[in-house]
Amino acid sequence: MKALVIEDNESVSRLVKEGFQAAGWTVDTALSGEVGLMLALDAGQAYDLAIVDRMLPVIDGMAIVRGMREKGVDTPVIMLTALGSVENRIEGLDVGADDYMAKPFAVEELLARARALLRRPRDLAPATLAFGDLCLDPENRTLAVAGKRAIDLSGRESAMLEALIAAGGSPLSRDRLLAKVWGVDRPVEAANVDNYAYFLRRKLKGAESSVRLESIRGLGYRLVEAS
Repeated sequence: MKALVIEDNESVSRLVKEGFQAAGWTVDTALSGEVGLMLALDAGQAYDLAIVDRMLPVIDGMAIVRGMREKGVDTPVIMLTALGSVENRIEGLDVGADDYMAKPFAVEELLARARALLRRPRDLAPATLAFGDLCLDPENRTLAVAGKRAIDLSGRESAMLEALIAAGGSPLSRDRLLAKVWGVDRPVEAANVDNYAYFLRRKLKGAESSVRLESIRGLGYRLVEAS
């Protein structure tokens, strides 16, 4: 799992980073709102969680979360702040934060909230998802290619393809795909992602789709539409 910590207090940033790393996370940090927003909007980073301090200079946490949501970045966000009133929490949640934690805090509780947040279902997906000549119906687990007869998918195949289509061609890491398809708490090996990538490639090829499932060394997988 990969987290982005946007916090201008170096001691707090280091504390959170070390705590999450000890729990097995990969952590990027930003000490300014400008750098934090740039990283948050970089689709190639594909963060599983963002931890954002509200009171940052120049570009504050509210503006960062608002900018993420306006650009369609749905990374779960926990907002940190010294402002802990009900009104402050409501403001943070209203701009798009998923959780709100007042300072001072225990890293153990922050980790527990992160785990709970990643177990929480996100907003309902649309009835169908499209990419190139693909049209996926996640509810019925069927895939239509160029409007032809739908192909049946297994539950894992459908969930993996749904995540890849939702990424819009940006790469998703194996860890992120494991979390989305098997769940964040499941002890599943990364090789399972490679197995299901093979299954999906075989079905896309059999259906003569113009969309390819591409493996990118060190980054993961993404969908590519033939030019």
